[in-house]
Amino acid sequence: AATLAARALRRRLFVVGTPGLERCLERELQALRIPGRFEVQPGGVAVDGTNESLWRIALQSRVAESVRLRVGDPFHAPDERALASRLKTLPWEDSLDLDSEHPSAIPIVKATSSRSRLYHTRLLEDAAQAAMDVTRRRRRPSAEPTTPEASVAAASAVADAYAD
Repeated sequence: AATLAARALRRRLFVVGTPGLERCLERELQALRIPGRFEVQPGGVAVDGTNESLWRIALQSRVAESVRLRVGDPFHAPDERALASRLKTLPWEDSLDLDSEHPSAIPIVKATSSRSRLYHTRLLEDAAQAAMDVTRRRRRPSAEPTTPEASVAAASAVADAYAD
């Protein structure tokens, strides 16, 4: 029953594609019968989907470059303090394996910034890493570490976080 519940959990996915081919990517996802409402955005297509949808897109799409899992909702982050406090409230543990204290299990964080006051990508990476460290301290270690990846994007005064 837990497996069925996990498979049915709807998550916000962002399917990354080559700029200019977003409509082609949308048509391919429809042809693959990926359920959900598609929203074409610059650089890809957003869709609400299940874990099964995520894996089907990753394994069957020839146009998609990658699939990102949105962590929480985009939020207003006009400054470093607002960014740090909001990143700490995101449900990182729902998307990334943060159980282990092993060095190889520390997430790799990548950041981008566009038209934002938060223009230092290192600051974005460090803030996301600190937020995940707070979550990791609350969790019990697991036996097999993995190396999760995450990304943070700041555009204007809006920040968005993804599990890659």
